[in-house]
Amino acid sequence: MQKRGRVNAAKAIFLRPRFALFALAAGMLYYALFQFVAGIGSHGIFLITLPEYAVAAASAASAVLLTIAVYTTYNAGRQEVKKGAVGGGVVSAVSTFIGGMVAGCGCSAPLLGTLLYAVGVNVLGVSSAISYIGKYQMPIIGIVILIDVLLSYYYLGVSAVRCRVNRSRAKKRG
Repeated sequence: MQKRGRVNAAKAIFLRPRFALFALAAGMLYYALFQFVAGIGSHGIFLITLPEYAVAAASAASAVLLTIAVYTTYNAGRQEVKKGAVGGGVVSAVSTFIGGMVAGCGCSAPLLGTLLYAVGVNVLGVSSAISYIGKYQMPIIGIVILIDVLLSYYYLGVSAVRCRVNRSRAKKRG
């Protein structure tokens, strides 16, 4: 029953032209943000050491999560549901930013180095962290995509229970 509710919620969201276009625009924006952050990490040189399909998958997963969160926020009647859905939008933007940082060349990651220095990590710690990220880029991007997919699944459940997806069907039956 719950699985069918999530499928109906996904249909209600992505079959509406307004939200389908929003998802497409968000995907393109996230792809550009991904490229921009990776370019900053590589001193302006677009040296992305990840395969293009990984960048596209991370951008698409973040765009889907943002679209579901926006739909849930737009259609939820209860204030606590709206507050929770805003978190999904924030996570989608943060995951794209993290993906862009990971995708940049690991040998020259000034953004990450600056953040680690700010929290008190020494030079050897920063160097080893950048080397670790450079070595395990694909698994880290995979984890970011998995987080986006799991949160999308969760927010589809929230949309199915709390939004107009089930209300409109209940009105048709009654």
